[in-house]
Amino acid sequence: MKKITFALMVTLSMASVSWGQLATKRVLLEDQTDVGCGYCPRGKTYTQQIVSSYPAIAGVHKVIGVANHVVAIGPDSMANSYSLTIDSMNGYGYPGGMVDRVKYSDQSNVVFATNNWQSKCVSELNLTTPFAVDITSTFNSTTRVVTPTVTVTVLSSYTAPSGSSLRINCILVEDSVTGTGVYWDQHNYMGNGCAAPDNTSPWYSFPCSIVGYAHDGVARMSLDPSPWGTNGILPASPIVGHPYAVSYTSSALPARWKTNSMKIVAFVTLFNANPNSRPVLNANELDGLSGTAPTDIPGISFVSDLNVFPNPASNIVTIEGNLNTSSEVNLSIVNIIGQTVFEKEYKPSSNFSEHIPLTNMNSGLYFVRISNGAESVTRKLTINK
Repeated sequence: MKKITFALMVTLSMASVSWGQLATKRVLLEDQTDVGCGYCPRGKTYTQQIVSSYPAIAGVHKVIGVANHVVAIGPDSMANSYSLTIDSMNGYGYPGGMVDRVKYSDQSNVVFATNNWQSKCVSELNLTTPFAVDITSTFNSTTRVVTPTVTVTVLSSYTAPSGSSLRINCILVEDSVTGTGVYWDQHNYMGNGCAAPDNTSPWYSFPCSIVGYAHDGVARMSLDPSPWGTNGILPASPIVGHPYAVSYTSSALPARWKTNSMKIVAFVTLFNANPNSRPVLNANELDGLSGTAPTDIPGISFVSDLNVFPNPASNIVTIEGNLNTSSEVNLSIVNIIGQTVFEKEYKPSSNFSEHIPLTNMNSGLYFVRISNGAESVTRKLTINK
């Protein structure tokens, strides 16, 4: 059973906000696929080519590829309730793809043919987004439980259209998935002597049924209460610069899942009753099940080398950094329910160092925030006594 908790102020190890900023734009490319679909290896080829054509930003690709397995043509061992629900948007067929789940004016459906994926990814990457999506996670290899936190910060003004809701989504994805049997073996029409041989296809030299086929980007599990994401965290008009977060706890991952080949994909969607109006507004991925994904929030200018130590702390915490601003700076510590438990103003200077006794602070999660009025940086602080 999955657990989910909500927080209105939870951030990653470091985040910054400046009014009117835009987040790093990434695109979610979803391949609707089925092992019984003989043309579906083509979807894998297109996804690999598109993802690899854009240099990764700090280890995260600009285009994030996910394969949603279904049972439209025959049983598929990788199909699950999440992928089957998402496929309800599919009015096209297989292999079909969605690029940020956008219904394009030149396409009859939100899912469309592989030869259009590249151009639509380019179109989406040329757009801007105010939504920064950040991921931090831990994984217990003994219990096989993953506990990610997805934080969304809106960097400039945004209001959701009437009748729509903003949702946070988090899924687990696995690469190089293999298995034994017909429900794992990939059908291939394009091979020599197969149903539709194509000597221009990279799959021409492969048999009509590929035993041991490595399925990549397989959507394994959604951690949200609904396949359509977690509702009620992001308001219709989010506060600019305010971090909104969801903390998840997965069920124990099945033993056959190779956790060292897994990653976490998180994204923000605009949900509407119309299946052709549920776009992905931004996405991010963590390569692995533990650690912190590269921040989606642009870099800051007014402070550098900000350190909070020791962390966790018990008696005293030291906060230090270098200031690059002509404005006064405010340093504060806030508890999990938003109460300010420490605050101090600093005159402009080249650096600062503050040793703060924790005598009056209980054990728990806190947030260290430094702001110059235009930008702010937040770091997580754990107090253990």
